[in-house]
Amino acid sequence: MRDPDVLVIGSGLNGLVAACRLAKRGLSVWVLEESPRRPGGSLGSEALTQPGFVHDVGTAFFPFAQTSPAFIELELERYGVTWLRAPIESAHPALDGSCASILRDREAALRSFGDERDGKRWQTLADWYARAEPRLLAALLDSPGIARLLRVGLANAWHLGRLVLRRSVALSRKLFQGEAARRVLPALGLHLGVGPDDGFGAGYGALLGLATSNGGNAIPRGGARSITNALVTILEAHGGRLRLGTRVDHILTDRSGAVGVRTEHRDELRAKRAVIADTSEAAMYLRLLDERWTPRRVRRAAGSPQSWGTFKLDLAISGPVPWVADAARKSAVVYAAESVADLRAFTEQVMRGRLPERPCLFVGQQSLVDDARATRNQHTLHVSTRVPMQLELGWDSTREAFADRIVARIEALAPGFGRKIMSRSARSPADLQERNESSRSDASLRWRTRPSVGALLHSYDSRTAVPRLYLASSDAHPGVEVHGMCGYHAARACLREL
Repeated sequence: MRDPDVLVIGSGLNGLVAACRLAKRGLSVWVLEESPRRPGGSLGSEALTQPGFVHDVGTAFFPFAQTSPAFIELELERYGVTWLRAPIESAHPALDGSCASILRDREAALRSFGDERDGKRWQTLADWYARAEPRLLAALLDSPGIARLLRVGLANAWHLGRLVLRRSVALSRKLFQGEAARRVLPALGLHLGVGPDDGFGAGYGALLGLATSNGGNAIPRGGARSITNALVTILEAHGGRLRLGTRVDHILTDRSGAVGVRTEHRDELRAKRAVIADTSEAAMYLRLLDERWTPRRVRRAAGSPQSWGTFKLDLAISGPVPWVADAARKSAVVYAAESVADLRAFTEQVMRGRLPERPCLFVGQQSLVDDARATRNQHTLHVSTRVPMQLELGWDSTREAFADRIVARIEALAPGFGRKIMSRSARSPADLQERNESSRSDASLRWRTRPSVGALLHSYDSRTAVPRLYLASSDAHPGVEVHGMCGYHAARACLREL
């Protein structure tokens, strides 16, 4: 069998996007996936609790579903992806009965943000974002470059600067009067791995909230696996090949750069043109490459310890969650946090390596609008929170007790919830990392691939220190969030240099 033009390591969203884009341009592409069962990595769905219940194993909501250039170019809807949306994008209830919500409906949004003054302030931001979104996305999702940033325009750059140059707590206090509204942006930021008091962190939560107020928290019918299935179909329709059960242990190099890979079974696969890695920076630089290719400063940055991880709890429940807050009963995502002080205390405990006493939760309710997720009017629930990556006593002795703490947290906001639980599946950061090494939860804040004048001016941010080797994971520009643009840029950089 002839060697392919390009080998792609990993079949996560970004790896498949890169592979599809190259295959559509006429290159022969093989995608190598470690899992023997399925492609997709964290972009997948499985029966984690019991038969008939479909749970997304990682990525669950897609705020850039119909605005990401990667998704638009690949025309996922033609290959079976159907996007669904809940009446409310996110709800932020508290025990005191207050609840701020984000909606796409402008008039309803004015009344949903805690009080009328805060609703008007939020809607003023949302109106600006709706007008500026095409320019903003071109700058934020496209490859970094001075010319692209200038295209945002002075007025939009000023508004954007007000958001990104602050801490999320400081921005919330400046914008809003009520506690219900003030806890929204810090909670959204935590979802992306940004603490309430992290410098320059306000933009992450603000832009996520504004994007969902405009385009919604899109839910793929049947689970995230429908996106993976569509991408594999596109790949194979254009002559590409997916190989499951193929773990790459080493990237082969010579004087010209990357020339192929070696698998765990010592098989050597050659690439005539390039290698693309949909892995974390740490995996690529510290595990897959010879040390001679990696400058010391790069190894230090790629191997820096991860500050926190994700704990995930999936549940099969006999009916919808009986939230006290009516908005939460109609919301795609529910954020459980009492106040800014609560979010700060939670973050401090996690950063000190302690399990949070009152976990701030991100609760996904996909089955409210997707009847393919469960059977007989039953439901699934997708719950996650931030925790330390490692515990002194280890996760094996702590996992289920912490899951009980999460259930109690929901029960306080939804009395009777515990009686609806039919089965559950709890996974610690170690469990999640074992299943998928394509990205890190704090990738949005980390150093990216090699900084250079060329990368700044010519938008080659996906290039690495090794010629013919490109990084396609969310450790490359534009970072976390599910838009496929990291793989899109890796393919573009590869095509330009070819």
